[in-house]
Amino acid sequence: MTNCFLRYLLAACLLGGCGVARTAVYDDFSGDKIDAEKWLRQEGVDLFSQSNGRLNFPCKGSATDRLDSKLRFAPGFFWLEFRDYHSTNSSPGARGLGSYLAIGLSADAERVRMIRGDIRSSGYFEANHFAGSGYRLWYVDANDTAGQLGVYFDGANVRYFFKAGSDSGQAWRQIGPTVTPKWTTLPRLYVAGSSGGSGCTRFAIVKVEYVAAPLPAALALELGQ
Repeated sequence: MTNCFLRYLLAACLLGGCGVARTAVYDDFSGDKIDAEKWLRQEGVDLFSQSNGRLNFPCKGSATDRLDSKLRFAPGFFWLEFRDYHSTNSSPGARGLGSYLAIGLSADAERVRMIRGDIRSSGYFEANHFAGSGYRLWYVDANDTAGQLGVYFDGANVRYFFKAGSDSGQAWRQIGPTVTPKWTTLPRLYVAGSSGGSGCTRFAIVKVEYVAAPLPAALALELGQ
């Protein structure tokens, strides 16, 4: 029943019935403040700031913030580019204390996200799936200060991708398996940051893009479609 409902909703939205986003660039942060027409702020939290074409997360202890898109999205590829990532988080692993910057999709209290994070032993790129009280993760060690994070939602399944370093011409790399969220409505996009359990973390996001399905042939091939 869930899958049938979602397929019906997706078909209606792709025909323009839901007011979903279909633009290629969701935000390039070119304004002088966070665009209230695009993002919903978490109540009582005001850590992200915007200037000089960047969405900035500050180096501040015990800091966590998240911006959710006002729009819900039809299937497509969602990605962000980040720069100047730095973390002094020295918390131990396997305790939920990692620092991170993230891009994700969320609906019906279930979410997926792709992150660049740090704990005491190392940095990493990591894919996450949160469903109810369950939580799964897959990671590769990395200490890059720049890169790209992406998630691909095909209408039923989600896959995770990243690019390490500042060379945007390199191919997307997949991490983790395909997951199948039990969403009954279209997801919202979000970006988030956290300093983790200790120290502080800072980074800048320079753009967030959305490529609506069906994907261009070159991108589809790169993502293994």
